[in-house]
Amino acid sequence: ERVRRAHRFVEKARARLDERWQRSFVDHPGRRELYDDWERLRGARPETSERSDVRAAGELARVRREAQALRSLLEITRALNSTRDVEELLRGVLTAAVQLTGAERGVLLERDGEDLAVREARGRSDDLDPGSIEFSRSVAAGVLESGEPLFSTDAEADDRLAPFESVHELSIRSVLAVPLTIQDERVGVIYLDTRLGPKTFEVEHLELAKLLADQAGLALDRSRLLARIEAQREDVSRLNRELEQTVAEQREQLDSVREELYSSRTSFELRYRFENLIGASPSMQRVYHLIEKLAPKRLPILILSLIHI
Repeated sequence: ERVRRAHRFVEKARARLDERWQRSFVDHPGRRELYDDWERLRGARPETSERSDVRAAGELARVRREAQALRSLLEITRALNSTRDVEELLRGVLTAAVQLTGAERGVLLERDGEDLAVREARGRSDDLDPGSIEFSRSVAAGVLESGEPLFSTDAEADDRLAPFESVHELSIRSVLAVPLTIQDERVGVIYLDTRLGPKTFEVEHLELAKLLADQAGLALDRSRLLARIEAQREDVSRLNRELEQTVAEQREQLDSVREELYSSRTSFELRYRFENLIGASPSMQRVYHLIEKLAPKRLPILILSLIHI
């Protein structure tokens, strides 16, 4: 009966997936085993042994966890397509990582120059203060540098963690950390740990953390894109303001030049108008030129001319 219920539950979960994902969903080792058990039991008398019941119950619990993980990934994917709030997206990714893996604490870190800055911090029940949370930064830095995830179910006995003093100082028993990447560029780390006991994490949690890290990488990539767009928008606005100011200044200068030109032309016409003088001969033209030269002078001038009859 338990195998039948587990098989029905898995079939419902599979039916919700896109067709291209259904085959890989069924071929997962744990689910493949369930399908094989179901095929063996179809038409046959179900096993009644306690061992079979325990195994079926464990399989059902595992399938339920995987279905919950799929729902969480689906919700995060929908959020990526519908919201511009990157902080909310990252908080959702980290919350899902903590809840689905059973971690005591989770930290999402982003590369900040040569250091790692805490972007989000989360406990099992609430948010943690990013500025005061203590965790193994050396583990996170090592994962960022190597680009390889780190998965340890017993940190005290794990020789790989022996060089990391912070692991032992903070009494960390299990730790899981995966890198965040954007187009092959390592930009951060999702770090999960627990101090409550060993064997907290399982292999399936590592795969889940990788999927969540991919989602977080997409969110950070969107954050960078939005920041670039906002910076470009501000640059365009600033250039437009500067251009408008330049055009206004040039317009004022042009108006000023026009006024000066008009004043000069009017003054010239008033001071050097020769309509009342009769004569256009070369001699009179020389007189006009002489008047133009002497007109600005402040001294009285007498012009004499000999008239020939």
